[in-house]
Amino acid sequence: MRDQFAGGKAHLVDVEFVFVEHDRHQLPRGLRHDLFGFNNFTGLAATIVLIVLFATSNDWYLRRLGTRQWKKMQRWNYVCFALTGAHALGFQIMERQATPFFVIALICVAITGVFQFFGFLLYRRGF
Repeated sequence: MRDQFAGGKAHLVDVEFVFVEHDRHQLPRGLRHDLFGFNNFTGLAATIVLIVLFATSNDWYLRRLGTRQWKKMQRWNYVCFALTGAHALGFQIMERQATPFFVIALICVAITGVFQFFGFLLYRRGF
């Protein structure tokens, strides 16, 4: 493995990290702080939240955590929705999609947000 990479290795809790040396003009270094990076990281965060929620959406976790804690964790779906909406709209802007595509994405996010808001109001009123 050392022959394939120019650089060194470090071990941290039995996980191997390979530090690769690149020419500065070939590849960007570090995290991207532009719209592309924002879109990718919101998509990644939404995916991680969804995987955790999917993994804990079963009777075993419901019994282990109790109803209140389990429901509190499952409310992270709202965060996932916000991240996914930001991801979708961000990519529409970045790719300079035609106006109808952006408007359709915006309408879908807005309709879902409105329904969630009214559902929250009904929940607060005890329905």
